[in-house]
Amino acid sequence: MVIAQAFLAAPIVTALTLSALKNIAKDTKDIAYSLGANRWQMVLTIIREGKFAFLTAIITGFSRVIGETGMTLMVGGNIKGATRVLTTAIALETMKGNFEIGIALGVVLLVVALVINLLLQLVQGGGRS
Repeated sequence: MVIAQAFLAAPIVTALTLSALKNIAKDTKDIAYSLGANRWQMVLTIIREGKFAFLTAIITGFSRVIGETGMTLMVGGNIKGATRVLTTAIALETMKGNFEIGIALGVVLLVVALVINLLLQLVQGGGRS
């Protein structure tokens, strides 16, 4: 299931990372070279300048994966105690008619997503003026 989720997120993360690199690399490369940086220093400078864009790509990929149910059901099979994850548990409980449990699990999923996003905002330095 992890490999399937990685295949699901990889194109999103790759596309956003390449887009960020295109926007950052040209100007940063020119500035780094004009200040006398060698190739290695230039690469490190581009990575430092793009860290927020890269983190945004990772957050987007994570957001896509955390809500995925179909691929998880196909690959993992929703086996209790072995391959059941939060999204498949929500789907199962809702299909069984246990809407209260399904909604409670949905709230848990929402809280987990919000906490992770808040932590990543703190890592990025969000909220600072």
